[in-house]
Amino acid sequence: MPHSNIIEHVESYLGKIDQGWNAPLASKNHFSIARFCDQPVEGMSTYVTLGLNHHILPMTEEREVRQELVFSAFVPDPSNEIVFFMLRFADLVLSKHEALLRGQVIGPGKSLFSSSAMNAIYISMPVIFEEGFNTFEGSSPPTVLVWLVPIFADEARYVEKYGWEKFEDILEQKDPDLWNIERQSVID
Repeated sequence: MPHSNIIEHVESYLGKIDQGWNAPLASKNHFSIARFCDQPVEGMSTYVTLGLNHHILPMTEEREVRQELVFSAFVPDPSNEIVFFMLRFADLVLSKHEALLRGQVIGPGKSLFSSSAMNAIYISMPVIFEEGFNTFEGSSPPTVLVWLVPIFADEARYVEKYGWEKFEDILEQKDPDLWNIERQSVID
C-alpha cells in the first residue's frame, strides 16, 4: 500500500523516529531533522530531513524533483554536531534552490566535524537501505532521498578529475566504512 506522506514512507523502512530537531527560528526554511537509531544496522544512527520536499527543485531545464537528505554514521548519542551539519546543509540546498545530483561534490571547505578532516560531501543514492527507500512516489514530482557521504579533499579532487563512476569503483574495491567519520581517505 502506498504511503500518504514522507514520514510514513521513511518510518516504514527505518522504524519510528527516535528524536527530532526543528530548523532554528532564525531560518526562513521550515524543516526538521529526524534521527533513527540502529538503522540500517545496530550502533548506527540515520538522520533524515523532513520538510525539504515542500520545495520543488530543478534538476535540468526539463526535470524537477523533490528531495530529502539522509546521513548515517556510527556516532555517540546524541550527536548535536551531525544535527547542526544537517541543518546547515539543508539550508544551503534550499538557498541554492537546485537539486543535488548523484556524483556531485559540495566542497571542499572547512572540516565538517571536529573529529575528522573530511571537508566535502559526496552525493549518492542511499544504497545501504532496502530497495524502495530512495524514492517516495506519493508526491508530484516524486521525492528522492539523497545520501550525503562525507569525503576528504583528495577524494573530492579525484571525483572532479576522473568522474563519480571511477570514484564509486574505488569505493566498491576498497570497501571503506563510509559511516565512520574518522575513516581514512581511499585515495593513495
